[in-house]
Amino acid sequence: MHLYKNATSPYARLVTAAATEWGLNSHIEIVDIDPWKEREKLTTVSPAAKVPALVTDDGTLIVESANICDYLAQLAGGGAPGVGNVDYFHRLGLARAAMDCAFGAFLQRREARGADTALATRWLQAIESIARALDPSAKARLAAERPDLADLTATAAYHYVDFRLAEVPWRAAAPEFAALVDRLAARPAFHAT
Repeated sequence: MHLYKNATSPYARLVTAAATEWGLNSHIEIVDIDPWKEREKLTTVSPAAKVPALVTDDGTLIVESANICDYLAQLAGGGAPGVGNVDYFHRLGLARAAMDCAFGAFLQRREARGADTALATRWLQAIESIARALDPSAKARLAAERPDLADLTATAAYHYVDFRLAEVPWRAAAPEFAALVDRLAARPAFHAT
């Protein structure tokens, strides 16, 4: 399989961390690509010109990190916890929203040459609010034997916040959640990415 990714994409980092966590990284060849500078090259693989994009061994294209992670989880013999696990879906949805808000706020600032648009401001506020909402479940997740996809998504999202939006005070707003993110970030799956 070939995974097209960009080193700074939180979505690509999530996929590579999940593949490592699930023991699949040796089955994936990484293709680093800059979707801004190599758009034409990327569109030959993915018509959306977005990363990550996974091309399976049979040549099938899978785009969007959530879909790629679902596919990799199936290959690893796992998958999302059962439908009745509402807490998992709650945490996964919030973590995905945080990732989208962080990435969107960064892009808004970039296009506005560092200024915060109304939309960027809204997304920046949401990042902190989401961290507070994830804080109550963090203590139980610290005790979990293995991280689930919601944990991996939250870690990739909030490490991206630390990387691109360091002024967002999410850690002070959610200390238990910050401890969880730091613990998971120390795992080999995140060190490798």
